[in-house]
Amino acid sequence: MVLALLLAKAGIQAEILEAAAQLDEAPRASHYSYPALRELERAGLLEDIRERGMVTNGQVSWRKLDGTLLAKINSELIPTEHRLHSLPLNKLTKLILEHLARAGVETKWSHKVLAIDQNEDYAELTVETPTGKQTLKADYVVGCDGANSQIRRSLFGDMEFPGRTWDEQIIATNVSLFCLCPHNTHGGRSTTISRNTAGTRAPLSLIQSIGLWLHNFSQTAFFASLTETSQASLEKSTLLVSPKSSKRSYQGIQSLASTS
Repeated sequence: MVLALLLAKAGIQAEILEAAAQLDEAPRASHYSYPALRELERAGLLEDIRERGMVTNGQVSWRKLDGTLLAKINSELIPTEHRLHSLPLNKLTKLILEHLARAGVETKWSHKVLAIDQNEDYAELTVETPTGKQTLKADYVVGCDGANSQIRRSLFGDMEFPGRTWDEQIIATNVSLFCLCPHNTHGGRSTTISRNTAGTRAPLSLIQSIGLWLHNFSQTAFFASLTETSQASLEKSTLLVSPKSSKRSYQGIQSLASTS
């Protein structure tokens, strides 16, 4: 989406084919470092990101469950324009979509690329659309379709790429925390709360100044490490959870809040 916006600003006609029927609302990325900020600024998005999101003013810290500091990065030593900027990805994509519409870039939803071909004059796509299969042509095709890229498969085949698939299920959920430990009440970006058993970590990233946090954790390891004491302390927390969050995510965050 950002690439399409940059092309439009350069006077190059672009069109987006999106397999999904709408933007993804699931909790995902939320913070952007300086290399990304430079591109977002080139695309004319940065001022709106600051207006709708936040710029970190505190610190990134790694702590034990009892609050003991392990390490930290003080963002106050970094120039404001270079600090991490925060806007949840689902809100950022909505913002980009607004800019794309103003730039005259069309996004075609429910358009899934099935295959790609090319000759000396153009690239050709076979696309599954709501009205059936279509063939589309363009001077250039850019595959931005992620880890399971159909563009890559069409060009290079279904080869086995080296790497590792993690056995654990990683859960991301947005939560509103109003009782987090005092060292995180000054606008800090995030805290990674570490538990010694099985090396479990539970990153918490502040994504809005009103107390909305992004929480990522391993479902298997995290819940295996909960003790009867932490289970019993769940009722002591004041916590609001996104309606889309699972019951397990709710319990996991409560245990973190109550032990901080």
